[in-house]
Formats: sequence, C-alpha cells, structure tokens
Amino acid sequence: MQKTCTQCNDELIIDVNWTEAFKRKRMFKCKSCHAKNTMEWKHRNGTKSMSENDKCSSFLGVYIAERVLSKVFKDVKTMPYGHSGYDFVCNKGKKIDVKSACMKHRYDWSPSYSFVLRNNQIADYFLCIAFDNREDLNPLHLWLLPADIFNHLNTLSISESTLNKWDEYKLDISPTVKQCEQLK
Repeated sequence: MQKTCTQCNDELIIDVNWTEAFKRKRMFKCKSCHAKNTMEWKHRNGTKSMSENDKCSSFLGVYIAERVLSKVFKDVKTMPYGHSGYDFVCNKGKKIDVKSACMKHRYDWSPSYSFVLRNNQIADYFLCIAFDNREDLNPLHLWLLPADIFNHLNTLSISESTLNKWDEYKLDISPTVKQCEQLK
C-alpha cells in the first residue's frame, strides 16, 4: 500500500522519509515536512533556542563550553552543532570532543563532576571543563584527556576528593576564566 505526504505529496518510504513511529500514529507526512511544521510550531509558541535558554541541556556544553574553548585555543576549526564524535579540530589536526559539567551534590555520593563520554571512539581527546554552577558559570577546572585512555567509559566522574589524581591532564584555567568573563 503506497502512501503520500499530505503536505508535499511525496511518496512515503519507511526509514527513508517516513518513520515507523509516523506509521503507527497514522501521520502521513514526510520527515522534512514534519520537521518544518515542528520548527514553525516552536516559533509560534515562543520556544527559545539553546543560546537563550540556560535550562536547555545543550546550553552549558554547546553554547558556553564549546564557544569559550574555541576562543581559548588557537587555530581551531569548529564543527557544526550535532557533529558526530567531536566538536572541533585543533591546529595539530586532533579531534577534540568538549565535555562540561557542574558539581553534583547527591546525598549518597561525594560531590563530583560527571562528564558523559559515551564510549566515543572517534575523538582524539576529551576537553573537560568543570563549572561551579549553571547560574554563575565560573570555570574551575580544565582537563585534556587522551581518548585512547578514556574512550571505553560511558561516564567519567571526578570528585573533589580525587582532584589531585587528575593533575597530569590539567590545563591552565586562567584563559578560560577570561573568556567566560567576557561572555557575562
């Protein structure tokens, strides 16, 4: 049985331009028309972009950390948002995946920073920046971690009590602090 998009009249092909989820919901729109309608709805209803919404999960990692760190390091080539595996390429051709975290205080664990690495096998390095909190955005620590040592991890946690164990990967935080001050 052949279906066509009710908006643009293109033929719908499962997994190419029409998903199984659409099929179950009987939504006969192609992916591109659905995406266009979603963006229009968000615009009409006042949904904020990540750069304007500090509650957005990507705000700290993408809008703040990547933006700041791409200015701290020289001659970096920034990848587009959503690029798979890494966020920028440094002047030596190394692929850098930027990770950010704020201190998490849990009742059953010691306070720690958690960086989600997702077993990334593409990046050469993880550049991890730790902030005090999401409101003040003061960078406290910066580490450059070789991916070949840490890419087997889904999440990396660094607690206040183990900070000295990470000294060999620590970078000077002062240029990052300066860039964050300029953002404020």
